Amino acid sequence: MNSKTSSIYRRHVAARTLALVLAFALTTVSAFGAESSKEGPGGIAEHLKKWQEKISDTFRDAVKGLDKAGTQNKPAGSVSADFREQNDSYMLRLDLPHRTLDKVEVNLTGETLRVTAPEEGGTQRYEQTITLKDVSANAIPVVERKQGQNMLVVTIPKTPVKAELSAASSKGLLTPPLYLARDTEIMQRMEQMRRDMDRAFEDSFNAFKFIPTYKDIFDEYRFGSTYNVEDKGDSYEVRIFLPDRGMENVIATVEGQTLQIEARSESSPAGQQSNDGGVHRAAYTQRITLPGPVDRAKMKVEKKERMMVVMLPKATTH
Repeated sequence: MNSKTSSIYRRHVAARTLALVLAFALTTVSAFGAESSKEGPGGIAEHLKKWQEKISDTFRDAVKGLDKAGTQNKPAGSVSADFREQNDSYMLRLDLPHRTLDKVEVNLTGETLRVTAPEEGGTQRYEQTITLKDVSANAIPVVERKQGQNMLVVTIPKTPVKAELSAASSKGLLTPPLYLARDTEIMQRMEQMRRDMDRAFEDSFNAFKFIPTYKDIFDEYRFGSTYNVEDKGDSYEVRIFLPDRGMENVIATVEGQTLQIEARSESSPAGQQSNDGGVHRAAYTQRITLPGPVDRAKMKVEKKERMMVVMLPKATTH
């Protein structure tokens, strides 16, 4: 065999080998994708279920930490929330201590989700509304009530979107020097909760990220909040923690015995996030019924980065 014939033969063998390798790789990926789509162990459905359970467990454990980091006195009321978006749904998790979750009402009207927890025993009425985007027509919220964990999980179907059209905020925690130590600890725990929930998603879907069928699956943090009401004797102090919100877009008002916290929707322009996509943060409202009547004219609001403190003197009777 001369050198020219030998060179042609080697190229032919190399081409056939490459073709076999590519064919094997494609067959393996296709088989893995088909197996992953089955409703069985190791399939995407099983991963989705385990992933959501892991995220809920992370939220539950983080809320326990928030309780320990809060005021040493027994709060007059507290609620923690985490709101996330997936490619085909929204998911709201609420920690509602000292409440019978079967009494909590969940309604979706158009693109407005409303959760109402009635007054019960010594726990005051609480209401939260969230304005959503791209909600599927005739969408019906799926509500999971975990009474033993004080947790309400609400899933709202939405029009599916591609992962590349969504963006996550990875803003690092800032700790200005004027925070109380307990405030700093609560915000650090909230930031750690967000990171742990993000990691739960990444760990669950590493095996699927190269399969075209699942490339648009994502889970992005949209907002979190927690508040507690403390009776100071002659006043009520409400501390509201709102990470990743511009406090200039948050308004506190009082009507009767109800404190309303309203956060306007926010959108960051493309290019300001790590993947050059814009982030939309839904408008939402919290209505907190206070333990007693207050003097609205003397209300004081202090805004700090990522939190708000509302002081409400109790109404005096003559």
